[in-house]
Amino acid sequence: MEIQSPTGEEDALARTLRDRVARSGRPITMDGRSVIAHPAPAAQAGSGRDARPLVVLAGHIDTVPPRGNAAPRRDGATIWGRGAVDMKGGLAVMVSLLDDRAIGAGWARVGAIFYAGEEGPADGNDLGRLLADDEGPAAWARGADLAILLEPTDGAVEIGCVGTVNAEVIFRGVPCHSARPWLGRSAIDAAIPFLDRVAAFTPREHTVAGCTFRETAIVTMLRAGVTRNVVPGELEANLNYRYPPGWDADRARATVLDLATGADEVRITDLAPAGAIPLNRPLYVAFLARSGCPARAKQGWTDVARFGAIGVPALNFGPGDPSLCHCDDERIEIGSLETCRRTLASFLTGDGPFDGGK
Repeated sequence: MEIQSPTGEEDALARTLRDRVARSGRPITMDGRSVIAHPAPAAQAGSGRDARPLVVLAGHIDTVPPRGNAAPRRDGATIWGRGAVDMKGGLAVMVSLLDDRAIGAGWARVGAIFYAGEEGPADGNDLGRLLADDEGPAAWARGADLAILLEPTDGAVEIGCVGTVNAEVIFRGVPCHSARPWLGRSAIDAAIPFLDRVAAFTPREHTVAGCTFRETAIVTMLRAGVTRNVVPGELEANLNYRYPPGWDADRARATVLDLATGADEVRITDLAPAGAIPLNRPLYVAFLARSGCPARAKQGWTDVARFGAIGVPALNFGPGDPSLCHCDDERIEIGSLETCRRTLASFLTGDGPFDGGK
């Protein structure tokens, strides 16, 4: 946590993680600002070699910018500071697991990806690039039987994730002197029906796989006006919309456009799919059963969606309280780190969770 790593500035932390994980004796590749710890090689057809299931542990190394909480501090059993929960606590658990020679020596092969750029725009997320490259250093992860994202879940297994859309919604008017507003047309006035519509959007509940996801819409940024005595000629709002698993991108885009009815221009700047909940995949179901932890919806976007998009079953399970993500009082309990590590180690080193491989 002392090594600051806001999105785009992850280099120093990536180098530290590379050197630290290399001490475990595992083969390491540093690709840009991301670090890959490779699993044991897969079996070749008919070779009789290692044909165990493959599990990938994954976590992003970037944080949102600090706000007076850049310097970490420890107070008894609590660690405070930017990144404590989101998600350097999860990274610490990953490093600790990789230090354990029993991890990957049992029923499963285990690899890990520490990646940059998750907190920024979707197209800057390094995991997307790594998973898309079927000849790159993380190509093995495309064939994983289970991906575990160590995002904070506070002792639960969070399944799926909501999809997210960010859209720039633009209203245009005619600027003029504010003393003679009848000579122009205010872009703010034009935007009021849109702003009212979003303000009245009550979160809608959707039950998927027995868990409740909430569909939400909110304006997160607003810009208008150039000075105090000019009627504004343009208003630009950022609309953030979240939608449940099972919806496709076209349905999400259509909802955003409906909310933005009356705008002069709508630009979809970021669209990330919802995370799948593959209850037909045995290893996924086995983790839900063997962890002993309750399952609940991931009311937020995580990279389980990226894994799901390429057919890899993925879930969220990591230390810390997710309600503290991005907060000025971000903090994590050391006991949460220890409990998370014990649960994952027990799953990965115990008897095989089911018979018959995949």
